[in-house]
Amino acid sequence: MRELDKDHKYKVHMPIFLDATCSGIQHKAALIKDFESGKSKIDPTKKSDTVGDIYSDLLEPINKAIKYMVKSMEIVMKLQK
Repeated sequence: MRELDKDHKYKVHMPIFLDATCSGIQHKAALIKDFESGKSKIDPTKKSDTVGDIYSDLLEPINKAIKYMVKSMEIVMKLQK
């Protein structure tokens, strides 16, 4: 880190393991022993299974909730006028 601070082009030769598959959620699921949330389509059981992530699963319900809130706010704003 010291060499990298001195020279931003310094090549670091330490292996860095990257797991960008929602591992934070997996860790929390492990702590509370929630198997369903922990597996969250990260490890396909068959070759035909697609690997996904919890964020893809939550995208549609979150967008629906946001649209509902926006409509509710528009109604409240109209009633206040």
